[in-house]
Amino acid sequence: MIELTIAALGAKGDGIAHHQGRDYFVPLAAPGDRVHVVAGAERREGTEARIERLIAPGPDRVEPPCRHFGDCGGCALQHLSDAFYARWKAARLTEALAAHGIVCAIEGMASAPIASRRRARFGVAAGAIGFRRRFSHAIVDIPDCTILRPALHETLRALRKRKAFPEGEFELLETEGGIDLKLSRGESSNPGWRRRQAALAEELDLVRLSLRGQDSAEVIVERREPWLDFGGVAVVPPPGGFVQPTREGEIALRAAVLEGVSGARRVVDLFAGCGTFALPLARDRQVHAVDMDAAALAALDRAGRKAGLVRLSQEKRDLFRRPLARDELKPFDTAIFDPPRAGAPAQAKALAQSRVACVVAVSCNPATLARDLGYLVAGGYRIERVVPYDQFRFTPHLETVAVLRRG
Repeated sequence: MIELTIAALGAKGDGIAHHQGRDYFVPLAAPGDRVHVVAGAERREGTEARIERLIAPGPDRVEPPCRHFGDCGGCALQHLSDAFYARWKAARLTEALAAHGIVCAIEGMASAPIASRRRARFGVAAGAIGFRRRFSHAIVDIPDCTILRPALHETLRALRKRKAFPEGEFELLETEGGIDLKLSRGESSNPGWRRRQAALAEELDLVRLSLRGQDSAEVIVERREPWLDFGGVAVVPPPGGFVQPTREGEIALRAAVLEGVSGARRVVDLFAGCGTFALPLARDRQVHAVDMDAAALAALDRAGRKAGLVRLSQEKRDLFRRPLARDELKPFDTAIFDPPRAGAPAQAKALAQSRVACVVAVSCNPATLARDLGYLVAGGYRIERVVPYDQFRFTPHLETVAVLRRG
């Protein structure tokens, strides 16, 4: 065993310590902790280590609010004081921007409530229903997760009472209509299996139950519409389709985006999904939504038609391989892009070469956001506003909306 004193917290939330010329990365550690650790795998930048014993806690270590913390791998940062945690998250964004030569004001960070997660994926194995154990593929039974919405807890309790719930993975989403459940495995061609799933949906009062397929999910039963409110427009997302994990986060991000595009007349929404931003924007301006997910675009189209949004159009396109080029961006005065965690370097470079007056970038990864903003700034945009939002509580992830205008 090695005795270490944790000097800082790294970008992934691991404690960092220096010992005999090497860096050690220690999950679940806090700055100032003195710990005995067991060394593990070697990284390019140092050595992974696991806490064997906490000798003395640092000043910012607190008692985690969840009794499963440390065993469950879902949360990484419940052991930090609120003040340190907020400073650390803000510093992650500042440092990521600075690494690309960007120095700008960052607004104060709001946070989603703790018990606000409306969408989550769970594992089932050996009678346990919960999340993966830290450093393992095993499933930890989690009867009382700190971050979940009460409605998800109610469904999980009902599933636990069914001793034979199938092993594998499933996803829950709380919609305005009720709980939407998607299974990872099943026998959809078996009439008996389908009848049992219909009975399960009835028993649990699910709005929809579906099965993940190779390319898309198959709806087994839909008892009511699993709809969500996207700024006053009702949307039925496809089974397992991307939606923001908390309602509060979605509302905050949409408010920042809508404020950023104030005055726009022709908007292109890149990586639009099923319309978090495009649908409310299309009430009073022309909006073109682009995404590679056909099911998401179909949901957006249905919602737009039902709401009478005649100025909304959509296009299926892989923006990673074929971003909208300069000439294709000419009709638009404003662009929104909200890519996955990997960011959108090709599309950001194309936007940097365009004459689009305003760009609003949305991201859950400060590192890739900073890289993409760097392309835009180099192309002549100036950053007008940066709004962070802590939607993924107790994790290293951070949502951010950045508004840029042509200089």
